[in-house]
Amino acid sequence: MIQYICYRLLLLVPSIMGVITIVAIFLHLVPGDPLDQILGPYSTEQQKIEVREQLGLDQSIFNQVFSYFTSLLQADLGSSLLSGEPVISLIQERLAATLSLALSSLFVSVWAGLTVGFLCALKEQSWLDLSLTSIVTLALAIPNFWLGPMLIYFFSIQLKLFPVSGNDSLLHFVLPSLTLGLSLSAVLARMTRTSLLENVSQDYAKVAKAKGLSGTAVLLKHVLKNSSLSILTITGLQLGVLLGGSIITEQIFDWPGLGTLLIDAIHSRDYPLIQGCVLFIALGYLFVNLAVDLLYTYLDPRIVYE
Repeated sequence: MIQYICYRLLLLVPSIMGVITIVAIFLHLVPGDPLDQILGPYSTEQQKIEVREQLGLDQSIFNQVFSYFTSLLQADLGSSLLSGEPVISLIQERLAATLSLALSSLFVSVWAGLTVGFLCALKEQSWLDLSLTSIVTLALAIPNFWLGPMLIYFFSIQLKLFPVSGNDSLLHFVLPSLTLGLSLSAVLARMTRTSLLENVSQDYAKVAKAKGLSGTAVLLKHVLKNSSLSILTITGLQLGVLLGGSIITEQIFDWPGLGTLLIDAIHSRDYPLIQGCVLFIALGYLFVNLAVDLLYTYLDPRIVYE
């Protein structure tokens, strides 16, 4: 197990290097000059040349990427081009907000997805199954950038139940968590239903029914455990998506997280800050995948990593 973990950690290195390189190349292909944000619109060409040399922006893309990797080996993410503050400090200020939103959204997704998927499997081909399946299909088709404003309009503007923006109280979590969690719960609900129905037709489930157990007891005590691997896989992927894919939702609700910080950095062409945000998002996704793979061994003892 230890050897496998070390092997997976080593694989993170080329993955991170690839992500950072691709991001750096695309950043330099996008029109715009960070010096316009740093020096303002009335700066002279000579001033731009001096500052560009001072910041190392006059070097080639690959030299800049190489210098960035060298700094990473020293645990240095650089400083923001705009504010001059260390990138790691700016990210730490926003990381807690993103993690809290991701976990609350994951709770909504898991609770709603497992409940709906379980009910659909329990009442297969009934009116309840058909109704919930239709709702799940509709939820899959609704994008976050539409759902978020609709929730704000009805629950904040019309009913005045929840605040529109910020993260000062638990009420601030409700609307953004629903925006992120509902669409993901639809995916989990479909996977849960499919996995439960596949396993309920197995011999062990038929034997449990023959012993007199109810359909609910069979699903809860036997089938659900054997379906946990596929459910865990989807849940892990969703957490990875939430860590890096809540950018639009954070913008809609003015959530002070990594997504908002990344968008602001892109607008100002703040290369070190953009690369730092992408680095943390990529690491979060990769570590979640590693954690899910390790949990497989606890859910299914037949899985052994060598």
